[in-house]
Amino acid sequence: MNYRQDKVLIFFYFSFFCLVLSFLTGYRDYSIGTDTQNYILIYSNVDSWDFLSSGRIEAGFLLFAKLFRLLGLSVGAFFTGTTIFITLALYLFFIKAIKYRNTTELYIFSSFFFIFLYFSSWYFTGVVNGIRQGMAVSLLFYSLIFYHEKKYILFILLSTFSTLLHMSNVLLLPFIFLLNFRFFSLKMSSFTFIFFAFGYALDFNQYFVKVVSDISGFDLYSEIKSYADDGTGVAPWVGFDIKFFSYNVFWFVLPFVLWYFKLLKVDKNLIFILKIYSLLCVFYFIFGYGAFSNRWAYPSWLFIPILQAYLLSSLKFSYAKGSLMVILIASTMFFYFSILFYVSRYF
Repeated sequence: MNYRQDKVLIFFYFSFFCLVLSFLTGYRDYSIGTDTQNYILIYSNVDSWDFLSSGRIEAGFLLFAKLFRLLGLSVGAFFTGTTIFITLALYLFFIKAIKYRNTTELYIFSSFFFIFLYFSSWYFTGVVNGIRQGMAVSLLFYSLIFYHEKKYILFILLSTFSTLLHMSNVLLLPFIFLLNFRFFSLKMSSFTFIFFAFGYALDFNQYFVKVVSDISGFDLYSEIKSYADDGTGVAPWVGFDIKFFSYNVFWFVLPFVLWYFKLLKVDKNLIFILKIYSLLCVFYFIFGYGAFSNRWAYPSWLFIPILQAYLLSSLKFSYAKGSLMVILIASTMFFYFSILFYVSRYF
């Protein structure tokens, strides 16, 4: 069996588990997920929705749902499809971004990815609750591979469709455009992260949005500020939250600590990953001043399993025959354990 066939087999091996677990997610107890009943209602009435007057339900998501309805599939099949969409988009991004020398490394690194993914609360949230944003963000991540490779037509098509799945990506895209500019080095992205992190902690960033809103004529500032405001003033997660903020900062700082102690194999792809994460955090720091600030942090949180798996894959392991076998066995065992953990969420 040749190298190409081995790669295909590894991809289908992990895709098989993705399919099985997506089926479990799709046909779960629908009391799991606070927005599940809303999605069931959308799917049940999707034939009556008009693309041009669908309110807060984006046209791309309606199109995705209509395709399943056209085939006469159940809501369980629809939820299975959305989970497969999110999972494979994230996995395809990871295996395109990661550097591996042989199929053994591909298998180990793929195991790392799924271990962190199935343990991730943010992935779980994306497949059972924030489905539209989960689909949109995961597709945008995948499109970045083509942006990085300067395949701009594919990038434009995929990233545009991602905005039709969740409109928040319209605001995220300008940040993403910075990735391919030569001036936007890792140092510049780090400086940008630190600058807006302090601006968020000191409550300055929202005034930047207000100035831009006033100049542009689009009242984005007030829309974010008054989001979910029912007049009671009890909306959750309003503005700066030290736990959310510290979580983001920790995962930004950790790679540089590992790098400082020469524990990481640093290449241009790792730098690309770090720059993406920094921009996702800046997106959160700038727009996370209103209620439900977690929705602005979510893209960075969904990216964290990718960052975690990439860091673990980039550690300076000893690849002597004996240690490689230990890593291979351990990664397989933890992969199966992560599956059991993910399944336990539904019972």
